[in-house]
Amino acid sequence: MRLFFALCFFTLFFSCNNEKKHYGDWTYDWSTSITEDGDVPSRVKISKDSIKFRYLYFDYWSSFPVKFSNNKLEFNGLKFKTKFDKDTLIFNKHFRVFKTNDTIVNSEFLREDNFVSINLPKIDSDFTKYKISNITYIIKYGQRRDNKQYSLNLNDKYSNFKDLKRFLHDHHEKHDYKSSILLFCDKNAKMLEIEKMLCWFQYMNKLKIALVNNININFDKHEPFYSYETLNLKLPPEIENDKYFSKITSNLAPPPPPFSLIKESNILILKLNKNKIFNNKKELDISELKALIEKSIRGDKLIISLYDLDSDYNSFMKMNATINLCYKNIRNENVLLKHKKAFDELNIEEQNSIKKEIPNKSIWNYSIPHFNSLIEENGNFLGLNINTIN
Repeated sequence: MRLFFALCFFTLFFSCNNEKKHYGDWTYDWSTSITEDGDVPSRVKISKDSIKFRYLYFDYWSSFPVKFSNNKLEFNGLKFKTKFDKDTLIFNKHFRVFKTNDTIVNSEFLREDNFVSINLPKIDSDFTKYKISNITYIIKYGQRRDNKQYSLNLNDKYSNFKDLKRFLHDHHEKHDYKSSILLFCDKNAKMLEIEKMLCWFQYMNKLKIALVNNININFDKHEPFYSYETLNLKLPPEIENDKYFSKITSNLAPPPPPFSLIKESNILILKLNKNKIFNNKKELDISELKALIEKSIRGDKLIISLYDLDSDYNSFMKMNATINLCYKNIRNENVLLKHKKAFDELNIEEQNSIKKEIPNKSIWNYSIPHFNSLIEENGNFLGLNINTIN
């Protein structure tokens, strides 16, 4: 009997002691990465009740409740076998992290002094799954760690909007015109600042942009990796508007796009004002907005969505995600009637045919002041005879 209790005691003691060895702050061992599916976490924090994974590019953590059993960690519905090799913790024989210390944290590679904190929108809609490549511009806009003020972050350094020109130019020199922008932006940031970025993207002719809605951490049998929900949009070429653009930068903009002959009666104008969406003077809830957009798409109307500079990025994302979702829904309806399957199941030629049949005719990147300034300076907006908006 004494032997039995002794064995139980030592088993419990060993189990508790082994569990506590997992606790602490761990840094990812980059030399052991084998995944090709996406970015991996830079750090892991383990406590009695939770395990947290730190995102690579800014201060963003994914947290899960955790359970310990023998040499296994259980979280997110998965079990990971663990073992220790000196100061290294190994998950499933592949994912390796080692104890974080001051030397590591202050190293040039992992230094976080200039990181920003970003609260992503996380809007419930149908978003594209984006995969980062080596020709992606990663641009972050969030709160500084030192004073909580909003700041642009380029190459892990606090930056000004004027620094975008050099950043985009240097990246272009290393890669090519096909590269796209992946924009991580705090949902509470004001459109007054976001507009400056959009204008710089246009000026530098970087028109493909993916607005990140959420980051999801995934787990395969080897190691965790991230995937991205994005709203993929394309900026139109900049219109000459020296008066307004000079407020953003001292540089002049490229030539305007071709003249348009669309009648004003065939245009839907949506306005985001103080985080509320209006058509004419009527405020729209989401269901009313969807119905109006779908009716306009079926009527082959041009959709112009404008925003005021006091609204926040989250409301801007909601409005444009709704427009994008309506186009997807109507294209899917068309595909089901013609091909009896979903749009994503079509080949490239079939998808392009549907896109030509139901083109995305939305203009999404103009603020109300910019829109009014264009009309005042040019007498029209993209060749359209439209009145300014109060």
